[in-house]
Amino acid sequence: MDSRSCVKRTIEEVEALTGCPVPVSQDASIKNMAVLDIARGPVRLHRIRIHPNFSKEAEYLTCFECGFILRKFAVPPEKRCGGTWLWCQGKVTASTKRVCYG
Repeated sequence: MDSRSCVKRTIEEVEALTGCPVPVSQDASIKNMAVLDIARGPVRLHRIRIHPNFSKEAEYLTCFECGFILRKFAVPPEKRCGGTWLWCQGKVTASTKRVCYG
């Protein structure tokens, strides 16, 4: 399997597990090689931004960042704080907001 197929499969796995899309884009304004924004609140997507200086490493960085999402969502929703799973599924309750966000 080539590297592009692996990246595509990894993104599909994240999307299937979380119900949220994973757009990947280049962003010259970030200070790091890559930045991950995990879905939360009204934002119902996991966004990966990669600095253009590291475009040769984009496939690796994409899979690396997806690993953080997969690790977070591997924990059952009732043991995970942040409400991310609930936000992606549109099932936020007042008690979830209070416990996770104060």
